[in-house]
Amino acid sequence: MKEKVLSRLIHIFAIVGISSYLLAHGSYLDNESKSIANHLFGISFGVVSLSLWLKAISSSFLLEGLCSSSARNLEDFFVFFYPLLTKEARVRWKNKINAKKTFDQDS
Repeated sequence: MKEKVLSRLIHIFAIVGISSYLLAHGSYLDNESKSIANHLFGISFGVVSLSLWLKAISSSFLLEGLCSSSARNLEDFFVFFYPLLTKEARVRWKNKINAKKTFDQDS
């Protein structure tokens, strides 16, 4: 998944969550529809939370925090976080690992 797609998903589910919350707590719907809107709000809240967590893992903040560790540790973290990283983040991680290996070989 690309970062642009992840950002769009966050925005879409945030809008769905806010609108379903307003519909559920307004006097616009009957009880059954309010129940559906409450469930939709809960689902969108969970999806937005998960997407923000994925975005935080894919950000370069995590990578920069780990850059002082060895190339082997970076590779281990890369393998661990690989399914959660966006395509752009995977490229950044690979470039950082290759640069770290090159730096370690030169030293």
